[in-house]
Amino acid sequence: MGQNKKAAMFGLDARIALAIFGALSIITGATLYSAIQNSKTTALLIEMQEVGKAWEQYYLDTAISLVSSSSEHINIENLIKNTVNSTNWKGPYITASEKSNNRIISATKYNGVDKEFSLYIGKDSTWDIYNQTCVSAEPCFIWVGVSTTLDISDVAKRIDIEIDKVDNNYQGNFRWVNYSTRIGTLKFAGTTLYYKYAAIKNPHD
Repeated sequence: MGQNKKAAMFGLDARIALAIFGALSIITGATLYSAIQNSKTTALLIEMQEVGKAWEQYYLDTAISLVSSSSEHINIENLIKNTVNSTNWKGPYITASEKSNNRIISATKYNGVDKEFSLYIGKDSTWDIYNQTCVSAEPCFIWVGVSTTLDISDVAKRIDIEIDKVDNNYQGNFRWVNYSTRIGTLKFAGTTLYYKYAAIKNPHD
């Protein structure tokens, strides 16, 4: 199964590359740059969806829920490593390398920089810069997160408009946080994108 997934991801990369090379022969300058950026944005969104599908398949195979009432983060490491020692585990469910219990590193980079994926349990109502977690008696969702140390707020805005038809980073099915502005004086920068993948039972109810 792991080999099939790798082949599928290679096929995806090949199709994206062919689309870019095809564009080279007919467009130039700013239009070319826009086409390449759009292909990167599309690839990023597809990869986020694949992480969500991997989590879903893991649950279907093992019947083990990684959702916890004590943490808003899901142990995403289980998608690439059988840490629960389940005989029904059929991973790895996605091509990535281990980072920590809450993050994995994508097999591909964005503009030469690592992308870190996470699975987050978040509320559906409006977020604020310090609070995105579920609260009792409210709808709760699995969000796929992708983080990079780059400031990709321009990319986040494009995706937001494409998905939600408006640039509002704390509402809708796609949300994002630019940590260089959120943290303030702390020496930390980067952007995290969040894609709402699936509704789940609220762990606080």
